Amino acid sequence: MKHQRIAILAVMLAAFGIAAIPVESGAQSSTGRKARVAVLDFDYGTVMSSTSSMFGTNVDIGKGISQLLVTDLVKNGTFSVIERSALDKVLAEQNFSNSNRADPASAARIGKVLGVDYVIVGTITEFGNETNKQNAGGGGGNFHGFGLGGVGHSNSKANVVIDARVINIDTAEILAVAEGKGESSRSGVSLLGGGGNWNGFGSGNVDFGSSNFQNTIIGEATKKAVDNLAGDLAANSGRLSANVHTFKGEGLIAAIDGGQIILNVGGKAGIKAGDTIEVTRVTREIKDPATGQVLRRLTTSVGTLRATDVDDASAICAPVTGSGFQEGDHVTFTTDHPVPAVSGGASPAASQNSQAQGSSSTTPGASSNSQASPSTSPAAGQGASGGGQPNFTAIKAEFIPGEKTIFFDDFSDMAGDEPPPHWKIRGAAPELRVAGNTRELVLIGNRYSIYPNITGLPKNFTMEMDLSCEKGEVDDVNGCGSINWYFHDKTGKVELLKIWVGMDRGTEDKKSIEWRLGLWTDKEALGEKDLTTDWKQPVKLAMWVQNGRIRFYVNGDRVFDFNQVELGDIASLQIDFWSHDTTMAIRRARFAESTPDFGQTIMASGKFVTHGILFDTDSDRVKPESAAVLQMIARVLTTTPDLNVEIDGHTDATGNAAHNMDLSKRRAEAVKNILVSQFSIDAGRLTTAGFGATKPIDTNDTAAGKANNRRVEFVRK
Repeated sequence: MKHQRIAILAVMLAAFGIAAIPVESGAQSSTGRKARVAVLDFDYGTVMSSTSSMFGTNVDIGKGISQLLVTDLVKNGTFSVIERSALDKVLAEQNFSNSNRADPASAARIGKVLGVDYVIVGTITEFGNETNKQNAGGGGGNFHGFGLGGVGHSNSKANVVIDARVINIDTAEILAVAEGKGESSRSGVSLLGGGGNWNGFGSGNVDFGSSNFQNTIIGEATKKAVDNLAGDLAANSGRLSANVHTFKGEGLIAAIDGGQIILNVGGKAGIKAGDTIEVTRVTREIKDPATGQVLRRLTTSVGTLRATDVDDASAICAPVTGSGFQEGDHVTFTTDHPVPAVSGGASPAASQNSQAQGSSSTTPGASSNSQASPSTSPAAGQGASGGGQPNFTAIKAEFIPGEKTIFFDDFSDMAGDEPPPHWKIRGAAPELRVAGNTRELVLIGNRYSIYPNITGLPKNFTMEMDLSCEKGEVDDVNGCGSINWYFHDKTGKVELLKIWVGMDRGTEDKKSIEWRLGLWTDKEALGEKDLTTDWKQPVKLAMWVQNGRIRFYVNGDRVFDFNQVELGDIASLQIDFWSHDTTMAIRRARFAESTPDFGQTIMASGKFVTHGILFDTDSDRVKPESAAVLQMIARVLTTTPDLNVEIDGHTDATGNAAHNMDLSKRRAEAVKNILVSQFSIDAGRLTTAGFGATKPIDTNDTAAGKANNRRVEFVRK
């Protein structure tokens, strides 16, 4: 993958004889423990062109320099520095992308998983040469086996500048900043010259010998900059203190086998052998008599357990105190290990019952059974309501996802080393990227086509697709390329509908992408429009085709609305990308038959099924994008006072059945509470029930089938 470079600068550790920097030891707690820090790979996007000309595209200088800094920090003894092997393991599990290396929020999340006090992130702002005579012949040069792209200078001066920031993992606050600068100059040598035997240097196969690299001017400048940076960080260490972190975890008793009690949480949740676990049982729920909202859950202590055997996903425990333990009892524990967010100890696979995979509100870096915290802030301008729910009366929304899923893919059944099973790919190299609960189909190439396995669309349908674009930086000429959607007839030759999205220019401040959108049919041009979006954030695209009316949305905002549009029978879809070698990624795609009107449907059939009420992963917190559906239902209930309904929650069959049953009940109750507390619907008109995965309406063997089974139903009473 273009932006995932092989970190072959690790051998630079042996090449540098970095002297310890005499400083007073800082960053200590009252007990004398040093502050624990992790050094993430430095970002080098701003200098990528110069490093590529020297080393080729396979050398990650950000990782190499961060490793050198670790060596310096270990030698000067100011901090307790986490081992590189532990960091690499976490970064691999979280699939930490190059694009968010310097993001304080991302760094803080990684720090929590690692269990450190602070994280050091940085950016390499200068790494190259300053010459008065140069010969840059371009990418084909070779200097005794090292692909230099023709870089050669009569008088060369190397400059390296590194900026670093110290991040508090609890608040993502930047507590200290530091800078390291280094320079070196020679006459009559190239930037990589100055001594040593350069045989064996080749793109992607650099063998740095200790004397060879130290004798280059870029090596000397790098050494000086890293030493300088380590000294500046040590000088700032007095602002930091070692924090003692304790973590609380939760889970469930999954099974009881003889004298062994098995939990559905284990090492990934922070449990280790010997830990003491508290067991409680919910005895009563106290509800508000006016609204029916759960105010408090009363529990009783059952006893304590001790973990005797732990793997990643489960723990075997033995009773210590108490008796009468039952499957489904709640367990809690504290540990000094970092604990991913857990909702009642859900099965690791329970995140499939999210209805919105890859949600931005889901905590990246958490285990697969993580959920967004109920205290997660609602989107800007949306306010908040009781129970941690967004204020759905204040959200302006109108897009309603279709009811019956025709095509769905969140890449949950895609293997990392296999092509996506539900797409035909032509001209691109597809990869699977996983970060926390987010799974993405990553596409690398210049021009390529993808085809979802769709064999036809009804007259009325909705389309949803979450896309992201990755660049080391954005300039004002090359943005993220462009995308064409071609909806073909059964011959595959007639374009019944075409959507063109040009994301090919960056704004002057380089913070946004300028979009040019256009829609055409085989009979007419419908229209064009310009808008901008943050180029670093995923973009949600949606289209609603209903009774000859086409509405198109970007991040929830309607940008097109055309009526009396004649479309023939759509048989297939082709999506073409022109990406200028930019990495594109798809997080989620869904096509569904349009949702019928709530009032007409429930009065005629007695039931209304919706897939448009979405929840945070493994949580009963309703997502803000559910506003349009909730508002539609509330309007009908308000104008039809004799309509009483039961709200039923349903999940797919992934994960623990008992947990899914509880989750479905809590989600149904959450929808009721929103209708009562926010839309003033009489609580006496609404009842709730949860059925988990016991009433599927589709198969649980495919992603699309599971998406259909995750739903909320309203049944007339």
